[in-house]
Amino acid sequence: MLHPDREFDDEIQTHIRLLAERYRTQGVPPDEAWSAARRQFGNCTALKEVRYEMQPLVWLETLLQDLRYGIRVLAKNRGFALVAILTLALGIGANTAIFSVVDAAILRPLPYRDPGRLVVLWGNVKRIRVERRGASYPDYRDWRDQNLSFQTMAAFDDNQFALTGIVPPERIAGECVSPAYFSLLGVRPVVGRFFLPEEDLVPQRDAVAVLSDGAWKRRFGGDPAIVGRTLQLDGRNYNIVGVAPPGFQGLTDQAEVWVPFQMAGDPEFFNNRGTRGFRALARLKPGVPLSQAQAEMDALSIRLARAYPDTNEARGVELSPLEQEIFGDLRQPLLILLAAVGFVLLISSTNVANLLLARSDARRHEVAMRIALGAGSGRILRQLLAESAVLVGCGCAAGLALARYGIQALMAASPLRFPSTVHPAIDTGVVLFTMLVCGAVALALGVAPAIQIGCASFAEALKQSGARSTGSRRAPRFVRAGRPVFGMPWWSPKSRSPCCCSSARA
Repeated sequence: MLHPDREFDDEIQTHIRLLAERYRTQGVPPDEAWSAARRQFGNCTALKEVRYEMQPLVWLETLLQDLRYGIRVLAKNRGFALVAILTLALGIGANTAIFSVVDAAILRPLPYRDPGRLVVLWGNVKRIRVERRGASYPDYRDWRDQNLSFQTMAAFDDNQFALTGIVPPERIAGECVSPAYFSLLGVRPVVGRFFLPEEDLVPQRDAVAVLSDGAWKRRFGGDPAIVGRTLQLDGRNYNIVGVAPPGFQGLTDQAEVWVPFQMAGDPEFFNNRGTRGFRALARLKPGVPLSQAQAEMDALSIRLARAYPDTNEARGVELSPLEQEIFGDLRQPLLILLAAVGFVLLISSTNVANLLLARSDARRHEVAMRIALGAGSGRILRQLLAESAVLVGCGCAAGLALARYGIQALMAASPLRFPSTVHPAIDTGVVLFTMLVCGAVALALGVAPAIQIGCASFAEALKQSGARSTGSRRAPRFVRAGRPVFGMPWWSPKSRSPCCCSSARA
């Protein structure tokens, strides 16, 4: 079986022989018939080049050639390459670090079950200005029992407990919560269980507690038999019934222990409609928008104000998405910071582009010679893009390395307090973002010098080169002074030569 290249050559020769035979039958001498057949058939080298470019993996071969050439060019200009790579690394690293924080704080959902339907209910007072005052327990019961917009609702409040029975005693943060609190958040215990509904019915009756994973490991050494042991809080013994999963610190983001909400006060507190101060967590029913739930709670507040004018006059309910309660005003400064470092990358890219444009003046003769030898505009553009891709690729790798350590420094020095659920990291999404940014930068850095070189006078470049090598000032006959090669910019579609020699491909 013949090699494909040999088979293609034989096919060309067969066509030429058939044309020559036709001319000979018309009375043309054999030598002239053969020459006429070759002229009619056309440029064999051009056909071979076209066939070569039609091969499936030829683009990969030319890409590897361009990349190798780009590496050699940068290796010959190490000072320029080092300055450009460091400049790009600073811009790319800053963007990657800030985007990783934005991704962790804004783009990722909260680590709770279906967090988009979780809302926090605040009792407020509507006078000269609206002020949050929290809810009273009788109001909370009415909200829970008379609404049609929520699946479940749970009361919660932060508290400070004196951990006694140890030396020395200390204060720890905790939360008083309704049993539905954990199920609303989709949290499951790693040891034991959470509170039962009957443990939150009578004030100060059921002294049970759930520990955080950190408190369990720090105070009890991660004892797997922790359930049933006692914990002394504010001088009272609490029976430990379970341990929360790692990383969970409640909605206050500081809790180390949880107790039933009925342990938050005495019977008078739970019966007094005028004593307010805690919040409620609720989950919207599927298909119920926040505006509809807010309208329903407004109507309920009006009914309560009419029924209890002494305690509920001008009292309302504010529904706030859980994400807004946790992150507050973090979104705006983070987005402003991301835009600021985006401008830093733009400035870095502009500086590197200026360096490339300065180098492009010295490469006019090289590009002119490539075009004169038959390299097309697309081939030259791919070469310049490959060089910029190598440069930006090195900057991207260095930028990712800088961002890895920059994230830690950024979180440590940030004046903003981030929730414990925010864990910025160089994950797949951040890497894809960085690659997208680097691709845009590489495209801009490759096109900018390409346009400048394409608009330049290659005739003048060739004339100057010829004058240096031969001492003559005459320009080549196929170009005119002051005009680009072939009378038009190299990047014009009409400037492509019918054949592209193999030397231009390298």
